[in-house]
Amino acid sequence: LLGISVFLQIRGSKKPSYETGFDTDLEPAFPAIKMQKIQFPGNIIVNETGGFELVLDPDTPRYTGHPTRELDAAWDRLVGKFKSEADRIHGEVSVDGGQYFVVPHVRHSLHCVNYLRKVAYDKWYPTIRTENKPTVPTFTQHVGKVDHCVEMLRQTVQCQSDLTPVPHIWSPEKEMYLADTSLEHTCRDYDAIMEW
Repeated sequence: LLGISVFLQIRGSKKPSYETGFDTDLEPAFPAIKMQKIQFPGNIIVNETGGFELVLDPDTPRYTGHPTRELDAAWDRLVGKFKSEADRIHGEVSVDGGQYFVVPHVRHSLHCVNYLRKVAYDKWYPTIRTENKPTVPTFTQHVGKVDHCVEMLRQTVQCQSDLTPVPHIWSPEKEMYLADTSLEHTCRDYDAIMEW
């Protein structure tokens, strides 16, 4: 009985998890999975003019706000070469030939977040509606990509179901509760995964 108990305990300790990887994860990346605690910046406060203001860590790259070259460079570093990799193999991947272009879901999710960011500032990014097509797509095609990104991100957030409690603090200026999102989260180390 002791032997069976030890065997089951060892076997049970190797169950798939957020820390070790799931059977739906990209298995060759398992050794790169490391965990870290991260304090999320990005709390919203009411500033002296009564408007909302995002509080960010000045020591970390900025990914939000009015577009600048620095902001775009930060996104390029964050997302990596997603688009250039896809462009490079365009036409070389075929379902019939058994070859596929694969990236971890996290990169596709960030690509979608960046796309939605650019849509919000489409005057700064005049080609955002045509970046993946040689001709101007119809309104329906553009909305289709926006809808794809929103739906995929919704599913991702629900799938991960982060249970970190988020307190809400009453704002007398706005007469509403504001979420205090500057909390510590337990996360996979994104940089370690991208280095892999």
